[in-house]
Amino acid sequence: MGASPGKRNELQSVTDGVTTETYGYDGYLRRTSRINNEEVNEYYAYEDATLGLGGNSLGPAASTITSGNSRPPFSRAPNTLGPTDQVAPQNVVAIFDSSGGVTSGILYDGVDHPLRLARSGFIYYYEVDLAGNVRRLRDTHGDDLGGYRYTAFGEEYPADSTTPAAAIEQPLQWKGRRASTLAGGIYDVRARQWSPGMGVFTAVDEFEMQDSDSTLWGWPGMNPIAGSDPTGRGVQECIERCDKDYKNDHTPPGGKGKYDLDWLTQCYAKCAPHTPPPPKPPKPPPSPSPSPNSCQ
Repeated sequence: MGASPGKRNELQSVTDGVTTETYGYDGYLRRTSRINNEEVNEYYAYEDATLGLGGNSLGPAASTITSGNSRPPFSRAPNTLGPTDQVAPQNVVAIFDSSGGVTSGILYDGVDHPLRLARSGFIYYYEVDLAGNVRRLRDTHGDDLGGYRYTAFGEEYPADSTTPAAAIEQPLQWKGRRASTLAGGIYDVRARQWSPGMGVFTAVDEFEMQDSDSTLWGWPGMNPIAGSDPTGRGVQECIERCDKDYKNDHTPPGGKGKYDLDWLTQCYAKCAPHTPPPPKPPKPPPSPSPSPNSCQ
């Protein structure tokens, strides 16, 4: 078993000695394809893609693309993403085969929070727990289709009578991310891959940002129950920590106000080179001028 990283620590290929998968990415490290040596090929469309449905942008309405058996062709929209989108993760909303036919459409209620899967004329619903993990699948009648149980770091427990195995094969599981059984089990967390068996990322944080509560390979704060890392870089966790330090520093009675807006901007920049600067506080209203008839 083995995995091959790319220049930016993205997973380029993985094998278990029999099955080998190769992955393609765009400039924002969004996975765009999965090519399998057993002829299982997938291509992914994100929330800025345009499908062959009258030229309309897909947007969040993934449920409209494949509620039946129709398989319209698709085309890519001009790239509308900016550099800051590397810290604004997007969901895969459509999956295509090598002929361009839609095989699955997924509707979300936020980043990595799937609600509904449409596939081959059938609709399936996700149950997601408070930690963001897919725990159960149900059909349109609410009938139980089995599900998943995990350790805190994503290793899956064997199916049992309480949680039978999922009746359909679908990839969104721990933290709402795509799971692969290759290389001993691995999760695609966008910029990096997570190994639930080892409880670490398989590569160092691209920005090499040291978290005092974790490591360069660890989950932010080493607490996946309380914290999320949708980018695989820990950026959101870092930005939230900057905001918290800034707020605490300006909150009486303990706040001393030593952290100004320039400090906050620099703190954001340490989280990621292209993080937008924090919003400037509104200017205070001007002081009223004294009345000419008032006593001085």
